[in-house]
Amino acid sequence: MLNWIQRWWNPAASVTGFCTSFDAGLLGGRYNLAVLLYTLDEVHANNLPLVTQLGYECHDKGSELGAFFKSQMDDVGFHPERRTQIPIPERFTRQIPFLLEGVFLQRGQCPALFEGREDLNTNLFPLEVTDAGLTVLHVSNQKLTNRPFQRMKCFSPEAREVTAALIQVNRGMFNEGNRDQPGLVVFSTDDKVSTQQLQALGEGIGRLNREAPQNSDEQFLADVVARSQRMGMYGRRWELPKRYSKGHVIYIADLFFNRQFLPGGHLRDQRLFRCLAEPGVEGYIELLPQS
Repeated sequence: MLNWIQRWWNPAASVTGFCTSFDAGLLGGRYNLAVLLYTLDEVHANNLPLVTQLGYECHDKGSELGAFFKSQMDDVGFHPERRTQIPIPERFTRQIPFLLEGVFLQRGQCPALFEGREDLNTNLFPLEVTDAGLTVLHVSNQKLTNRPFQRMKCFSPEAREVTAALIQVNRGMFNEGNRDQPGLVVFSTDDKVSTQQLQALGEGIGRLNREAPQNSDEQFLADVVARSQRMGMYGRRWELPKRYSKGHVIYIADLFFNRQFLPGGHLRDQRLFRCLAEPGVEGYIELLPQS
């Protein structure tokens, strides 16, 4: 009885979903079939960094979540008229119950996505979930502008402003465009690490993309550079080997470059960037507006 009353008073759960798959061109391009990842867990339902991270992990072929997602996409026929909810094993999702579900997207619900701008901002959707199914709410361009700030609001209280030095970045970020692209940076939350040290590390690690590694640590760093080149992953970072950190804790991380935060909307010759970062080997990092 109590559960029924709770559903009556709260007929729809408001959550945020991540578009893990997007099939274009249905019904003359007016509709697209999307597979959304979301959770009804009250604590994490609108944790945008976590939802974004897991959404990207679905496409990481080297991860357990990526392998599970591929198996479901190969075996399950998602279709909104036949509601299919696939629970994701919680060992892949930080012990939080996440679901995959298919839904039709209309052009008016997210114009930017239908215009070819598919990135970490356009892939997030506000949802209402009931026993009858999912309802995708309209995502205006203004809401897309607010996405980075909404993610940063979910950061832990320990998050702080840091300087990140560039290792590499998708070449498209040096040109005008409408898609945000990933790069790889090195940073630290330790005030004793200087920007000169970070910049030198960024340049040195970047050379491993062109030069053969000379030891096991360089091989590790070369592998990190190669993995980031293949696909940038939101929320992914590695601790720098002690040989190069001089006793400090320094991280290498994938960083998505929001064009709205860059002068002119693209990169020029910048090597250092203001960011907001959580401490720890499993934290998040976001680009801040650059002057």
